Amino acid sequence: MKIAICCLVLATISVSGLQAATAPGLDAVRVASGLTQPLFVTAPPGDTGRLFIVQQNGEIRILNLATGTLNSTAFLTLTGLTDTRGEQGLLGMAFDPNYATNGKFYLNFTVPGGAFGNGG
Repeated sequence: MKIAICCLVLATISVSGLQAATAPGLDAVRVASGLTQPLFVTAPPGDTGRLFIVQQNGEIRILNLATGTLNSTAFLTLTGLTDTRGEQGLLGMAFDPNYATNGKFYLNFTVPGGAFGNGG
């Protein structure tokens, strides 16, 4: 539930120029700033101390929940994502159920040119 609420808060933070509407019983708290195009939040199975924030520009940042701060360096940066408009760029991330032991995770992103542009 915390991850879903953080997704809502991050989505709200990334929308500028819109006025916030109030919803009875719902509070919004800024959990991070200094992000560019955040659109997805996730955490490895069993990891309650960190949130991985996926940014459409190709960067994944880690929010330390104990301190409320972003790590100074990105967890991962994908380069070459030249178009990050609409549904392009880095779009999602999923951790392998055994991430703690195998370190595997999966990314959803578009490649410049893509299938329709005959790109690689």
